[in-house]
This record gives sequence, structure tokens and C-alpha cells, in this order.
Amino acid sequence: MVTWKWPWRKGQVKPQPPEVGDPTLVIAVAGDDEAVATSVAFGAAGFDDDGPVVERHLLRIPASQREDVTRRCVVDGYEVDQSVPSSDADDGLVLLAVARVAVVDAVSLSRTRSRMASVASRAGGRVEGWAVLRRGDTPVTASEG
Repeated sequence: MVTWKWPWRKGQVKPQPPEVGDPTLVIAVAGDDEAVATSVAFGAAGFDDDGPVVERHLLRIPASQREDVTRRCVVDGYEVDQSVPSSDADDGLVLLAVARVAVVDAVSLSRTRSRMASVASRAGGRVEGWAVLRRGDTPVTASEG
């Protein structure tokens, strides 16, 4: 007699993907130095996750460009992360946090960092930093080698 199970009934409940703005998320890896490669930051943090995470970018832009920059980011699947308070700087720039849920690796995040730097620069601003956030109960999985 052959027995089998439906593939979707393995008895395991898949964890829900994280949500942008979730206050329970913790920073897995972050950076604010544009000269540091993403792969170096990932390696130093022991980050090697293949599940969905929240990818957040902090942009410091002129207040007059906020709506235009937000529109550009929304096209790429980002949304404004309301969990990061917007603040004004002495140079007249405001902080805009954009984030999305994605599966990231060093290459994809490097490309995204470059894109965000371009968007901020064209608006007359700069990148303040980036972060990869995940649920606090997600174990760190460092690759060995």
C-alpha cells in the first residue's frame, strides 16, 4: 500500500513574512558608510538569511522633493516606513525612510543601495544609511567557510 501526504499538509506552519513598520523587528545588519561593501557588512554581522526580511533605506532629502522621491521609490515596491520618525537636519534636509519586504543577498542589496544613492542624489540629498530587519525570534544563520 502506498501512502502519501499532500505537499501543503506537512504539519509545519510557515512563518508569516515580516511587515514594514512592525515594531517587533530587530536590525540584523545595518550600515551608514557608503564605502563599506554590503558583503563585508553581511559577513561581519554573520548574516546569511534566505527568507524574507525588511530592507530599509534612510534618505536625507530636501522637503520639497519628498513627494517626488517617494513616488520613485513606490515604483520599485517600497513604502514609507512610518516607524522611523522624520526629522529635520541643520542643512534643511528631512529624513525619509523607505522599506520593502524582500529576500536579500549582498549582490541585490548592493544594487539597491546604488539605486537609492542615485535617487537621493538626483533630488539634492544623500543616503543616511540602510538596514536589514527581521523578526526577533529568527535565528542567525551564518555560513561557514
